[in-house]
Formats: sequence, structure tokens, C-alpha cells
Amino acid sequence: MDGPETPPDRRHMRAIAAVLATLWTEIDLAVPYTAGELLARVRERGTIDLEYRERDVRIRGRVAPALAGELGEVARRWEAALAEDHHDPRVGAHG
Repeated sequence: MDGPETPPDRRHMRAIAAVLATLWTEIDLAVPYTAGELLARVRERGTIDLEYRERDVRIRGRVAPALAGELGEVARRWEAALAEDHHDPRVGAHG
């Protein structure tokens, strides 16, 4: 807790950090392992939990809005690719 001995700059930085944290976006999505560079940035810059699955990584938590937008685009493309694979009769066919 801030008291009279806490320097004003430190109090201001804490207040700014608290405001910025409220501006972050809640996410729950999956991206492929090929999005490694994006995953690295998310680990560095977000408050997240990662679940490593067979084909992708599920990301849950809070990130900056711009990063959430990037993740959302990659996740949409990934979902479309998975749906296409699911409907492709060649996928899973034994030959």
C-alpha cells in the first residue's frame, strides 16, 4: 500500500499500470504451433495461461488490445484450416 514515504513517481507508475491493465482484452483462443513468434510475444507481454495440446496452443488470459487483434486473426485462420481439414475426405483416409 502506498504511504507518505512512497515517492510520487512510484505512486504514479502504479496508478498508470493499474489503468493500463483495465484496458487489456480478455482472450480464450487457440493458435497453431507455427505461430511461435506470436506465442513468444504473448508470453512476454500478456497475463496468460497456456495449454499445449496435440495440434495447437490454447491461450487464456489478458493481453493488450493490439496483441488480442493479432491473436484473433491467427486463431480465425487456424479454425478455418481445421474446419477445411475436417471436411476434406482425404484427411484421415487410409491408403
